[in-house]
Amino acid sequence: MFFRIRSNLVLILACALFAPAQHGDAGSGYWPLNYHGDTWSGTISSVDQGNGTITLAYEHKGKVENFTGVIKPPIEVLDKDGKRIASQIRLNVGDRITAYYMKIARTNSIFQVKLLDPQK
Repeated sequence: MFFRIRSNLVLILACALFAPAQHGDAGSGYWPLNYHGDTWSGTISSVDQGNGTITLAYEHKGKVENFTGVIKPPIEVLDKDGKRIASQIRLNVGDRITAYYMKIARTNSIFQVKLLDPQK
């Protein structure tokens, strides 16, 4: 019994250590009602100004995962240190960001963006 519990614990920890880091948790703070802390970090691979959608790509060990979300104004934009900056910033292909989003009617609704340092 103890061996089975210990084996399961080791498996869970191993999975957590090697899991890709593109999907994350927002942590504590004041968040909108019904926000469950979902975030996604990646590089913007496409922007559709007409629909207000952006697609983020995250590459890890040769595998690429994509996330598409709709920017819902007013959007809050944070710099890499977490300080608020102008909300009228233009997001471009190649920018690295963390998108804070809520799933609403099968749509990833982005309400906050944090700018990240460019990858080296």
